[in-house]
Amino acid sequence: MSTRKVSRVFTLLAASMAVVLTASGASPHQGEDKSPVGSWFVYICPAATDPCSTASPIINITSFGKDGTLIGGDFGANPWPSPGLGIWGKTGPDQFATTFVELFSDAQGALVNRAKIRGALTYDHKSDTLAGRFQVDITDPSGQDVLDHFAGTALLTRMH
Repeated sequence: MSTRKVSRVFTLLAASMAVVLTASGASPHQGEDKSPVGSWFVYICPAATDPCSTASPIINITSFGKDGTLIGGDFGANPWPSPGLGIWGKTGPDQFATTFVELFSDAQGALVNRAKIRGALTYDHKSDTLAGRFQVDITDPSGQDVLDHFAGTALLTRMH
């Protein structure tokens, strides 16, 4: 993975991981199951197929809203990312899907690319964590042409 791509990974994944919310039943949080509502530290392991851990040097933050919204914050790099904004939904018992987008600008503030990050998360009651896989599509500024694609795993630990 190139230095530029690793730099983007650091800035891309402030919140969850990836599977598009589809007509297969993803919906905002509904009641009794423990949900992702709240704020989380996000440990990111790009290109990993094994579970991620808190030993990862890539750490971001994200918040899941009760209304199914998602907001993530990254630490900066060039190109600079916007906050990640998106949605989450329940896909099954203790299963959640996320999709969010970040915009990247150059030093002059011009839009240079977009990143669409999609994730599938499983909630662990014993550890009060979320874990799963993500995928990222980096596109041109219009969002039409995919310039790069990569995947990995992440671990989310709840802020207390």
